[in-house]
Amino acid sequence: GGKQIELFSNFADMQEFLQDMIKDEMVLVQKYIEKPLLISGSKFDLRLYVLITAERKVYLYNEGEVKISASQYTSDPTKHGAHITNYHLQKHQENYDKSTHMISTNDLEERLGRPDFRWRDMMAKIK
Repeated sequence: GGKQIELFSNFADMQEFLQDMIKDEMVLVQKYIEKPLLISGSKFDLRLYVLITAERKVYLYNEGEVKISASQYTSDPTKHGAHITNYHLQKHQENYDKSTHMISTNDLEERLGRPDFRWRDMMAKIK
């Protein structure tokens, strides 16, 4: 997992932070999705499992995990629990319950509550 996760609301703050980093340190920077798809008002991420053989064949396992934030989504970048679905952060949230905040991708359709979303259709597009 990540050693340090930082959220910035503007580019100048991020640049200042990066200038203070050790030059040999590896850093990943990504643009934040400003209007994410939510499950019951909370952010989530998918963990999918892939096998790559020595012959470079790629196999995607049909089932994965969905990690759901225990906090309601907010645009406030200081509310890390609402933005970062990492288990090690989420388990300290007051209302975190592993049985409801970590589910199978097979349960994603029901939890999203969107009739236009089909997990099997999504997987077919990935393959």
